[in-house]
Amino acid sequence: TYSNLQDQLLAVIESIITQELNNSDENTKNEIIPKLSDAAQLSFSSVYHALSVKRKWEVNPLINEDSRLAAQQTSIGEYLFGSEFLEKVNSSKSVKKSGDILKETF
Repeated sequence: TYSNLQDQLLAVIESIITQELNNSDENTKNEIIPKLSDAAQLSFSSVYHALSVKRKWEVNPLINEDSRLAAQQTSIGEYLFGSEFLEKVNSSKSVKKSGDILKETF
């Protein structure tokens, strides 16, 4: 699971940092720590993104058709369905409503 993966990442990073801090001089420490920090951030953001994709996939069948179509057009960002999700849903509903009115007219 993703929790286990995060735990494993933390354990590896912790062991590397501990080993390097105990065995390295000050210059080496100053070079290694930022690189390890970057690697940890990349690893955790990858796990977070994979978890978000899975959550979005699991929620998708539970929402209505208009929302589902909007959800497929949005990218995961700060929010699971993106920051423009509500605007896309409202736009989709508006277009659908206009189409229904046109069908009735003709």
